[in-house]
Amino acid sequence: MKNGHKKIDKHQSNQESNYRYKEIFNKTPNGIVIYEAIDNGNDFIIRDMNNTASNIEKVDKEKIIGKRLTKIFPCVDQFGLLELLRKVWKTGNSEKLPLSKYQDNRISGWRENFIFRLSNGLVVAVYSNADEIKKRERDVEKALKESERRRNEVSSLLKATKSVLEYKDFKKTARAIFDECKEITGAHSGYIALLSDDGSENELLFLDSGGLPCSVDPDLPMPIRGLRGEAYRTGKPVYDNHFMKSKWVNFMPNGHVKLNNVLFAPLNLDGKTIGLIGLANKEGGFNENDKHLASGLSELVSVALNNSMMIQDLESSRKECLVAYNQTNLYKDLFIHDISNILQNISYASNLIEDLIEKAENEKRLFELINLIKEQLSRGSSLISSIRKLSKIELLEGNLEKININDNLNHAIKFTKESYPNKKIEINFSPNKSYYILGNQFLVDVFENLLINAVKYNNNELIILTINLSEIKEKDQQYIILEFMDNARGIHDSMKRRLFKNPIKQKTDQKGMGLGLILSKNIVEIYNGKIWVENRVKGDYKQGSNFIIKLPIIT
Repeated sequence: MKNGHKKIDKHQSNQESNYRYKEIFNKTPNGIVIYEAIDNGNDFIIRDMNNTASNIEKVDKEKIIGKRLTKIFPCVDQFGLLELLRKVWKTGNSEKLPLSKYQDNRISGWRENFIFRLSNGLVVAVYSNADEIKKRERDVEKALKESERRRNEVSSLLKATKSVLEYKDFKKTARAIFDECKEITGAHSGYIALLSDDGSENELLFLDSGGLPCSVDPDLPMPIRGLRGEAYRTGKPVYDNHFMKSKWVNFMPNGHVKLNNVLFAPLNLDGKTIGLIGLANKEGGFNENDKHLASGLSELVSVALNNSMMIQDLESSRKECLVAYNQTNLYKDLFIHDISNILQNISYASNLIEDLIEKAENEKRLFELINLIKEQLSRGSSLISSIRKLSKIELLEGNLEKININDNLNHAIKFTKESYPNKKIEINFSPNKSYYILGNQFLVDVFENLLINAVKYNNNELIILTINLSEIKEKDQQYIILEFMDNARGIHDSMKRRLFKNPIKQKTDQKGMGLGLILSKNIVEIYNGKIWVENRVKGDYKQGSNFIIKLPIIT
């Protein structure tokens, strides 16, 4: 009786042990397959498989237990598992099959196997489904690539932004931003162009052909049409990855480099498209991300252009203010200088007149002093007139019209003679033809100034003035050369160099000449001409001067 109870207890214990084994076997998270070697270890029969392995391999274990491994998994040899099963069965040493991908017509997946032999000769493979691990690896790799891409994009945007702040020259800034845009999008070639003033075509700022041959004349116009016309019309970036098969290809000129794909990003400023970035020949084609990147970088080019325009305007305003300031100081100095002389002369003459009246003598000298006062008053009036004209010249620069030189010369000759009725003046002027320039009402002031100076600073009893006209041609432009030759006291070479500059520092014997010559120089330069002085007789300034004016002729 006791022996019977012992047998029952042992049987129950074995049942409980088998139950626990089966529970552990089927609930373990790893796949477990038990193999039995057949054909002297050349193949194996699947003796058992836990539930995890059944789920991993997507099979009904009841249908494959007892079947050949090579029949159920025909690619097991290429997978590397069959060879390791044979090795472990023969040697009894455990082996590991590193993470590898198994694939046949039914199933595919990543597995990592640990193989060992039991004491009864059966071989066990414990493995896990690494598909999720590989998926996570792929996700991490994808995330890393995306992070790297975004890092590069941010880096490019920062470099482009730095270019806007660093360069004052718009072309340098635009080139730096374009290079970043080309690199970040992967384009091989491209350009930046600005809209022409009339809005009819692109004007190329620079072109990067990417080393590809292109026989198109770079000076040919780039009309606003085709796909770039769409970018201008919408003010939004556009791209085409099949450009050579699109309708846009019909607008390409002969000899143009092949464009597999293109992207145009407009440069928008104050709601208007004023140019564009063109990119081409990206390997694999452009995408929406490229479009957004190019759009952002094109905005920086627009900002750079706006900055450049503002800097130019500020610089122009600064120069205008500086010129106005200098002119104001010049006019002030001129006025103070000449008025002081005039008032001094009037004061001197007035004192002498008082003395002569008190003494009641030298009536002739009295009239001379009265005439001196009149002359100084005339000088003052002329000074005020000259400064008023100087201040008006700049306002009249854009109002030039066709002017007859001969008529103005004849008027100046008549005025000069009438101004000095008591002097013997001979003015030789015999033109062969009439000449015309683009000028204004101040031309006669130039001629009068030169003629009056020649009379005023002339000590000869007979004042001889000669006016010669001739023509020359320079760079397809015809010019008239006017020469005003006199027999006055002449101008020393050291004086010639500063004659048309600030007259305040000139020698006493040349007082009064400076303001008129500054006026003349300013007027002549507005006409795109030049004025200078030479000796009438080469090498001897005392024989008189030759004032020369060169002006462009119109018909």
